[in-house]
Amino acid sequence: MAEYGEKLKQIRQKLLLTQDEFAGALEMKSRAYAAYERNENKPPLFMLEMLCNDYDVNLNWLISGKGNMFNSAPENVSSDFKDEIIKTVEEYLKTRGI
Repeated sequence: MAEYGEKLKQIRQKLLLTQDEFAGALEMKSRAYAAYERNENKPPLFMLEMLCNDYDVNLNWLISGKGNMFNSAPENVSSDFKDEIIKTVEEYLKTRGI
């Protein structure tokens, strides 16, 4: 399974963005973002959530490498169900020290 840094790089390249552009979009300094791509630091939870929410990144792919990089959530999924998924993922990430 690819490290988070490699996955972040894949997402960024798929979006045709430079590191500086992607860092700006994620509201962080370029140096901080570059350190995530180099696997020097683990990305914070808010960043993973932003990738999933703002860029439609498939959380399953981001965590496990399974499935497609991007997905589209069906419009008929209730917000309560989405909230439950987010809560479950947050708990999972905490247990993994992420």
